[in-house]
Amino acid sequence: MPPPPPEDPARIEPALDEAALRRAILDGAAHAIISTDPQGIIRTFNPAAERLLGYRAEEVVGRTTPALFHDPEEVARRAQALTRELGRPVAPGFEAFVAKARLGLADPQEWTYLRRDGTRVPVALSVSAIRSAEGALAGFMGIAEDLTRAKADRAEADRLLRDLGHLKAALDAAAMISVTDAGGRILEANPLFCALSGYGAAELVGQSHRIVNSGHHPPAFFKELWDTVLAGRVWRGEIRNRAKGGRLYWVDATIAPLLDRQGWPTTFLSLQFDITARKEAEAALRASEESLARAQAVAHLGNWDLDLATGHVGWSAEIYRIFGQTPGSFTPTYERFMAALPPEDQVRVGEALRRSLEEDAPYRIEHRILRPDGEERVVLEQGEVFREAGGRPLSMVGIVQDITERKAVDRLKREFVSTVSHELRTPLTAIKGSLGLLSGGVAGELPGLAKELVATAQKNADRLLILINDILDLEKVETGRMAFDLRDLPLHPLLLQALEDLGGYAQGLEVACELDPAPADLRTARATVDEGRLLQVFGNLLSNAVKFSPPGERVRVRLLRAGRRLRVEVENGGPEIPPPFRERIFHKFAQADGSDSRQRGGTGLGLSIAKALVERMGGHIGFTSEPGRTVFFFELPEVAP
Repeated sequence: MPPPPPEDPARIEPALDEAALRRAILDGAAHAIISTDPQGIIRTFNPAAERLLGYRAEEVVGRTTPALFHDPEEVARRAQALTRELGRPVAPGFEAFVAKARLGLADPQEWTYLRRDGTRVPVALSVSAIRSAEGALAGFMGIAEDLTRAKADRAEADRLLRDLGHLKAALDAAAMISVTDAGGRILEANPLFCALSGYGAAELVGQSHRIVNSGHHPPAFFKELWDTVLAGRVWRGEIRNRAKGGRLYWVDATIAPLLDRQGWPTTFLSLQFDITARKEAEAALRASEESLARAQAVAHLGNWDLDLATGHVGWSAEIYRIFGQTPGSFTPTYERFMAALPPEDQVRVGEALRRSLEEDAPYRIEHRILRPDGEERVVLEQGEVFREAGGRPLSMVGIVQDITERKAVDRLKREFVSTVSHELRTPLTAIKGSLGLLSGGVAGELPGLAKELVATAQKNADRLLILINDILDLEKVETGRMAFDLRDLPLHPLLLQALEDLGGYAQGLEVACELDPAPADLRTARATVDEGRLLQVFGNLLSNAVKFSPPGERVRVRLLRAGRRLRVEVENGGPEIPPPFRERIFHKFAQADGSDSRQRGGTGLGLSIAKALVERMGGHIGFTSEPGRTVFFFELPEVAP
């Protein structure tokens, strides 16, 4: 039989090209493409399907149905849904995928693929029927798109929408929000905007923000605002508005333009925060600062602060004026401050500052300053150290007061008192001597009444002489004319001597004086003191303690160590020091009430003298008092062994 005639090459080449094209489409497709015969056996399994499901084509083609990689429960639920939809039973198997495709209906659904490794992949699966040229059913084809990224993106979008919702709710609760068109007409206004402005949303929409203009800002202010936002930039500033009822309020406003593709503003978003309370507080603070500045100018008193970590120094305006400078004309520093002091005062101030920082001593000192024009002024400086929990100093704050005029008046008073005292002491000494002679019988035996009168006069002369001597002592200390013989001496023996010297006085008032036992190292602890002046301080404190103690009471004396200082305490029972009197207890002639000098004796100068003497020896003095217990103390720097 003759061989069949060869096929026409013109017919073979298009068929080959068409097959190659179909294979190229299948291999290059990004989606998984799976085809089956009418019974569901897989015939095509492209590379995208292999990547998606983890199976090789040769493992599934001609061997299995798509049920291999579907969730049975999901397939059963779909079959039930199709049964209801189509009105006929649909078996939970391959038919659940193709029931609608058999009818020529589109059936895109989300399914879950089970990969070879057991992981689950969400996909969008579209199944369609494959028919021959005659219309006979040849199989089915499914195209699956991996929805993993889409699901994640959708979840992220949902999260962002929730976050935006929360953010909007938070902004609505905290800020006034409005949206305007390009012409500035209000399109939206949130409830807080309405509440603060006093206008309802219907009253605001269609209006411009001029509806709340208070007239506080000049036209140039709003021109700059509009120039900024129309140029596509964000504007921020503080605006004073007027509410519907006339109430003025302040807002911190941020206005952002929303731009079209060409960069032109189409709408403006405005966020405003109510800062009325802050602005009112700032105004009150400015008024308070102005009032304080006026008060400081009247009192010639300024305040300062010092950051010990950075060295930053802050001065109030009045300190500049006290130093003869224009406020704010330079940045103050510790070195510049010290340069304005005479050399000897620099040493004293430096030592006072050192003791305050290292020994926690009070910082209070009077010193001189030199103004740029050469004028010398006298100032009182006080400060307080602020420390961290461990005790390290962090900063200081204090005041400087110009006391030049007060010191001049004090000097005149001291000179007057000193002159009068000197003039009185000579005749008073003669009167006291004459009274002593009369009392001693130089003029013969005095009658009883005359003897009593002479005794009274003699007693008052003694008191007046003590007063004059105290005044002269205080005047010498304050003017620096009292000589001090400073030596390093142990304090314990001096305490014993003071107690012995006062023993007779205490015994006469039926009061016992005791020195608490001290450790051996304290009994030899030394300070730099003038022996006579220190005994004078001891005597003043002890005599006061005895004088104000009830009969039978004990006065206790203690020598203690407080850091690098030696502390002497004199404790007595008796009445509490009245609180109103405590601030002036160390002032001259200070007494709790006018009856004290008559009932208990004294000039009211003893504590003032004691304070002046202790401070001249580099120490400080103080007291504590409560019902039934009063303690006076002083501290002196301890001399290192």
